[in-house]
Amino acid sequence: MPKSNKRKGDSGGGLEEMQKRPPVTCILHVIGIQHGDFTPLSKVKGSATDKLTHLHSIRDRRLLEPYDSPHRMEDVCISIPESLAGADLEAIGYHRGCYQNFTKNLDRLKGRIETITEASTSRSPRKPRSSSAIKLFPPECIFCEKLELKVSGKTERCIKFPVFKSKDGALKEPTWKQIEPYALELGNNRLYRMVQGEDLFATEAQFHHSCRKLFNLKYANHLRDTAKAANHNLDTEQARKAVAHQKAFTIVLDFIQDRVIRQKEVVQLASLRLLYIQELERNEFPNPEYRSEKLKVRLENHEIHERIAFAKVDPGDQGCVTYNLVYSSSISIRDAVAYAYKLGSQDKYVDVALQLRSIIKQAFNDSKPLPWPPTADDLEANSSEKFLPPDLVKFLNFVISGEVDVEKCEKTRRIVLSIGQV
Repeated sequence: MPKSNKRKGDSGGGLEEMQKRPPVTCILHVIGIQHGDFTPLSKVKGSATDKLTHLHSIRDRRLLEPYDSPHRMEDVCISIPESLAGADLEAIGYHRGCYQNFTKNLDRLKGRIETITEASTSRSPRKPRSSSAIKLFPPECIFCEKLELKVSGKTERCIKFPVFKSKDGALKEPTWKQIEPYALELGNNRLYRMVQGEDLFATEAQFHHSCRKLFNLKYANHLRDTAKAANHNLDTEQARKAVAHQKAFTIVLDFIQDRVIRQKEVVQLASLRLLYIQELERNEFPNPEYRSEKLKVRLENHEIHERIAFAKVDPGDQGCVTYNLVYSSSISIRDAVAYAYKLGSQDKYVDVALQLRSIIKQAFNDSKPLPWPPTADDLEANSSEKFLPPDLVKFLNFVISGEVDVEKCEKTRRIVLSIGQV
């Protein structure tokens, strides 16, 4: 009997103690798992503040995951307190099972937080900060603040800003550094405050290709409008020309983005050049002499160069004709060369005709109009020689006689001039 009474007394005291203990709160709670023992923050290894900081770092990484990712755990992340000010460390903590569930599979997370100390010199071009960690940008586009966009019926997702190296291994000046001064000049205060003094590569800022293209176009239009307001003819002409070239280059970039990178097509550099000069002509700044090599250099200095490659190929049976190919860096050069031979068997009359048409049209626009009705002197055969574009004369001469130099074939010259008279 005494023994029995002792057990009852112990049991009663334990129940009373449990009733006096305040209810506990698991800050990592998950329903439907085996919870296990509860550990209050007052009894964790190290300080409770350090443990909370550790949980915050995991939370930030998980919230960088896509919304439909099972690793995001948004319901758990939002239950973690921001600070422990005024909290009862005996009453808050986590269950063993909940903690294991929250801290598992961290190696599968795409998001990461880079730690950079002031003494580090191997992190260029990431800018050292006085704090021990870099605060990452949210996963939305810095321009439109959205995760996804519908562009031409297709879903466009955010991408990160790259940093490129030159052939000698030196870092190139990143193009994203232009965003801050452009935003300031455009009066986009929200964007300016967001990117001011930030390393957009190190902080993993993201953007949509179409949003950045629209931002650059707005800046180009701003330059044009600013030049007009200045009422300076030379400056205005140069600004309009710069805008025309920027629009032409944007057309080429869009074509490469859609056909070369997305659809894995292989195109000729000459075709891209033709797109470029056609857009210049539409914007009233024709330049049929714009060289393919100049366009190639501009593409090599743009960030898209990291996603494409160039190859110069001689089909072998086309005489001195060679193709400068542009293709996605994700396909092999063997496939690109195979496509070059396919190009060699295709009909090239359209490209030649379009090129000559552009030259003839430009010569017509630059020539003085004939009086109407014309006289016999106006239609004199010898005067036609100076009106015909040299490229057209060379083309007709080569087709008829196989000679490029007009001086070597007098008969061909008379034929060409008679054609020009007609």
